[in-house]
Amino acid sequence: MATTPLAIFDADDTLWESALFFEQAEASFLELAGRIGHSLEEVGQLVRSRDLARLSVTGYGAVPYLDTLYHVLAELSGPDVPASVTAEMDAISDALLGHPVRLFPDVLPLLQLLRESSFSMVICTMGQPEHQHSKFDRSGLSAYFEECVVVPLKTGEILSSIAEDRAIPLSRAVMIGNSPRSDINPALDAGLHAVHIRRDRTWAAEHQQFLDPARVHSVEALAEIPPLLQRLGLLSLS
Repeated sequence: MATTPLAIFDADDTLWESALFFEQAEASFLELAGRIGHSLEEVGQLVRSRDLARLSVTGYGAVPYLDTLYHVLAELSGPDVPASVTAEMDAISDALLGHPVRLFPDVLPLLQLLRESSFSMVICTMGQPEHQHSKFDRSGLSAYFEECVVVPLKTGEILSSIAEDRAIPLSRAVMIGNSPRSDINPALDAGLHAVHIRRDRTWAAEHQQFLDPARVHSVEALAEIPPLLQRLGLLSLS
């Protein structure tokens, strides 16, 4: 009898919208910066450079990103930021931290099918644990997953340990995510199957050449995943 298969899912921009809300926060911030007399293009470049620079220190997530925006605002406004400007920045922060969890199409049918097919399923996502667990709880998906693992950075070692903890061979495990850097390449490094979901809004910092393109299975939508898993020998479809 074949070993139970394992599906490790990324969360943000794989199961639910995330980048859209970061884009909205940045657009609101640039509008604010423009109204206090700054060039939108220059401020946008400053935000992107500061955002990339802080990654190795603060890691991924909404809280570090918002911290970047607050620091850029202080650079632009000097030590005495007007209270009205601070209030607008706080509203931008609240909107990003409390954004609704919008599932992508076909998430529920896919998870239901995998659960009925006896898959072991785990979420592995990056960011601040409190914020990521809040989104997971609000997503309504907890019944489908054994665990929501939140890490500062995904690595091959972390992904392989999720399989090893469940005594599942790596050949029976698949990583499903939208990010070449944080989902697909760690899976390839670990020896898992890798399913790449193409998303238009994938953050530029997450773009990276695949370590082994021949081992990557790319799809446009979650509905394409069941027949792909069947071809990989992980799922039986009647």
